[in-house]
Amino acid sequence: MKYNFFTWWLSTKIKPLTYRIWRYIAFPIVFISWVAALSAFSQYYWLISLYVICPAVVIDVVWNVITYFCLYKKQNKEENN
Repeated sequence: MKYNFFTWWLSTKIKPLTYRIWRYIAFPIVFISWVAALSAFSQYYWLISLYVICPAVVIDVVWNVITYFCLYKKQNKEENN
């Protein structure tokens, strides 16, 4: 199946194991700890968001983009050969 970027973004079965571990285990742990920290330290909402959630989202997006373009190049190379 050929994927465009948006179908790639939504699908997890074709992604590497390390990414799936990040998506299913690490990212929820980061989110739950963020919510727990906000309930205890609500005055630090923006500070906690800046140092916890923003880096997690950036890692997720960048990792997704890099993995997509690596697979895209590999597929094109295989089609051309």
